Amino acid sequence: KIAKKTGVTVVPIYLHNVHRAFEGNFHILGHPHITVSVLDPIDTTNMSRSDVSSLNEQVYESILNYSHCSH
Repeated sequence: KIAKKTGVTVVPIYLHNVHRAFEGNFHILGHPHITVSVLDPIDTTNMSRSDVSSLNEQVYESILNYSHCSH
């Protein structure tokens, strides 16, 4: 809702290897190599109310599709 109200573009990101930061002792971060991938932006300026309800799904699908293609 905030993205629609303000008219900002949503930019999904994918964090590679974040799970490795918590391997072993959960409270002590390791030193893994983490890569941040910035995915294609999703424009919200012309979204209707029904489009906004599917925005979370669009972001999720974008990240999921990228994660399957990047391996």
